[in-house]
Amino acid sequence: MSKNFNIDYTSSLQLTATVPVSIGKWYNANYVLTCYKDRYKSSDWYGYEFDRSKWATMLNLSNTFTFSRKPMVALDVNAFFRTPTIVGLWNYSRQWNLDAGLKCQFLKNHAVVALNVSDIFESGMPLMKEKFYTQRQTTDVRFYRRSIFLSFTYKFRNFKEQNAGSVDTSRLGY
Repeated sequence: MSKNFNIDYTSSLQLTATVPVSIGKWYNANYVLTCYKDRYKSSDWYGYEFDRSKWATMLNLSNTFTFSRKPMVALDVNAFFRTPTIVGLWNYSRQWNLDAGLKCQFLKNHAVVALNVSDIFESGMPLMKEKFYTQRQTTDVRFYRRSIFLSFTYKFRNFKEQNAGSVDTSRLGY
């Protein structure tokens, strides 16, 4: 049995540092480090109350390696790591992720072939556990995220991108 509950109070304090890195014309990257403290508080959960907080750290690395300019051949490698954290009553295990994509543009950059693999090691989802008084739940979906995409895109020579007009929001009341 599960009960929806309102969280009386939640807060998040974040400190983020971004470091762009470039080596010549062949390597570009962004390194992003985030340290944060999340807090969740409820005064009534089946007659119990809780006030939980935890510090966590995330690291994102986005790297592009350009092997050739004509034809343009580039490899994107993105990595992610997060220490254990909480969301409400749930405890999330550490998680990490590695994605890679190879892209080749040719025919005067009108044609693009791309191969992308996401969550190569199927480690991008955390193990989620809840252990609070008599409540015990474990959710393990750590093996559902890997995907492989192969795409081909061709932009016709007479194609011109058009600016999208504004969205009509009058029916929404504003």
